[in-house]
Amino acid sequence: MNPPPLYLQAHEAPGEGLRRIARKQIDTARAALNNDSDPVRSVHEARKALKKLRAAFRLVSGRLEPRRREVEKKALGEISHLLGPMRDADVRLRTLEALIRTAPAEPAEFSAVRTALVADRDRVAASSEETVRRVLRLLEKARRRVQSWPLDALTSDDLKAEVQRAYRKGRRTLEAYRAQPSPEAFHEWRKRVKELWYHLRIVRASFSPGKVRRLIMKLKDMGGMAGDAHDLDALRAGVQQLVGPGVQSAFIIGEIDAREPEFYAEALRLGQRFYKKSPQDFIKGLERK
Repeated sequence: MNPPPLYLQAHEAPGEGLRRIARKQIDTARAALNNDSDPVRSVHEARKALKKLRAAFRLVSGRLEPRRREVEKKALGEISHLLGPMRDADVRLRTLEALIRTAPAEPAEFSAVRTALVADRDRVAASSEETVRRVLRLLEKARRRVQSWPLDALTSDDLKAEVQRAYRKGRRTLEAYRAQPSPEAFHEWRKRVKELWYHLRIVRASFSPGKVRRLIMKLKDMGGMAGDAHDLDALRAGVQQLVGPGVQSAFIIGEIDAREPEFYAEALRLGQRFYKKSPQDFIKGLERK
């Protein structure tokens, strides 16, 4: 028998479905972190599951009383904070290697930069054992709490309202970035794009299948472009911090400066097209057959 999908099914009570999905994401993260063969890969897989868990939590957080909502929010934030350095070190290295493959120079010319980033990733991975144990304890506690989330009265309309709210937040953060551009404002908008992407994947059965599928693909493309730009920002900061000034650092930063505007421009072009509807029209369009 195939396992239940990680989205709500048409016949499923929304509250129980969200609890099921949350438990499954916690189990996926725990399984990944218990795999000792590749700590870096394990953290990467765990973080993917945890992003989906956070999306599920945001869909239902309004149903939790304030103190309980704060407990869940704090726990998820702590887990993300603990795993962040391992993920960041790996992303910097992978972004550098992707950049080197298309740079107008031989890979050996970047050896000092790559050596510094590899050493940083390995250092973080080597010190991860206690961090992972701590995260596993937090996840075990979170799983017990999920089962008692008071969601029996949750309806499909409640979830649609949360999707509409997520779209509105994405629209507003895009407007904020355009009014006052900065890497921080761009990153905030990127997070809202990812949040809506996860939301639509979870509640897809509530909407017109063809329309929601197309929007999920558009959000994936837009989030991918925005993510590439964010990764280049992170690589620049890592090179400046871990390597310092030098010929290789200057060349890498020059390559980032040359390429990054294309990702920003394309992500924003897609964003302006995607967010042109009002939140009300966005939801109405999804509901039409």
